[in-house]
Amino acid sequence: VYVHSAVKDEFVRLFKDYLTECYGADPQRSPSLARVVNERHTQRVAALLHDAKEKGATVLTGGQVDEKECFVAPTLLADIPADAKIMDSEIFGPLLPIITYTNLDEVIGEINKMEKPLSIAIVDDGGNLLAFLRMDGAPLLSVTIAQQKAKSCAGFPIATHELWDFIKDDPMLTVGLPASGQASVLGGGYPIMVDGQLIGGIGVSGAHYTEDMEAAQAALAKLK
Repeated sequence: VYVHSAVKDEFVRLFKDYLTECYGADPQRSPSLARVVNERHTQRVAALLHDAKEKGATVLTGGQVDEKECFVAPTLLADIPADAKIMDSEIFGPLLPIITYTNLDEVIGEINKMEKPLSIAIVDDGGNLLAFLRMDGAPLLSVTIAQQKAKSCAGFPIATHELWDFIKDDPMLTVGLPASGQASVLGGGYPIMVDGQLIGGIGVSGAHYTEDMEAAQAALAKLK
């Protein structure tokens, strides 16, 4: 999740309070917290967490793992280096990296330096387009997809690649939501938060969705 640097501390405080409200002081004992689907996927999520920590990421809350119980505590990470595997992987687990930024224009500038031509869209919390950039050579279809990703995050305060987890077991949603033309489950879209509030979304398209994710994350990770 992208959080303005000026309100990062407040966001972290509110996030921790909300986790305690939902799952109590010991999330592993909470009946409200689901487990990872199986032990193999628990190990995969745990490996992403371990790699991030080994490379210097800070665990702000959570971090506990019990592979036999397929339990991974809701975990908030900060100071994540660009080469951490979590920065270009689909997480599918309760790990939330925080990427701070100061100026969205700098985000566009960083993405514009990427080798592959991309489109980037930024919308407000109503889905209205605030900024858009199509790099020379970016596919025409990326224009629409970038905006769909951004709008998805303005409507759902989660990354687009995580939205699939919420709809995959509902046949009506898996067909209806993408067909609306206003939402996407492809990686590369992220919510923009300020003072703990959703203020909009950012979407990147033009490469493979994993590369779109990497482009957005790498750009904002530089904005400390």
